[in-house]
Amino acid sequence: MRRITHAPAQRPRAADAISDVKELKKRYRYTAEGLMALDLGIHACQSLGHSYFGTEHYLLGLTHELAAQRLPRVTKVLIELSVDPSEVWDYTVESIGTGTYTHQKNGRDLSLTPGAELTTGYIATRANNRPIDSLNILEGLVEAPDNVGGLILENFGINSSLDIRRSAN
Repeated sequence: MRRITHAPAQRPRAADAISDVKELKKRYRYTAEGLMALDLGIHACQSLGHSYFGTEHYLLGLTHELAAQRLPRVTKVLIELSVDPSEVWDYTVESIGTGTYTHQKNGRDLSLTPGAELTTGYIATRANNRPIDSLNILEGLVEAPDNVGGLILENFGINSSLDIRRSAN
């Protein structure tokens, strides 16, 4: 399996860029499952001591140990695709490492990477402007260009949203 050693090149931010995760929640609508995936990703990000939220943190939210209970559709799809969510979690944490950042309680200090902002916009567009659910996030990570979460999924053989949709049914 190819190791992820660095994030794809960062893009400059647009004037209307989302600067933190709180703004992300305001700009896009999420289903309860989509919001749970985002919140589990935020929790993982903070637990790892990262000062930013990237697509790899979305992936950590989808493969968090609580995901089997709270995101059963994503867990089912990963297992149908012969991927163990805990292996994805371990590989992701090993690839991105830990930081030393201490977060404020309100979470407004958690910045959003330009890649996560672009991928979230892509996910919202692919969801046809309906609320984003956990499967939309998984599909978006696979389909959106140049994102760390998608590169990690590709290492596990997941590189088509068509496979995800087939497994979800």
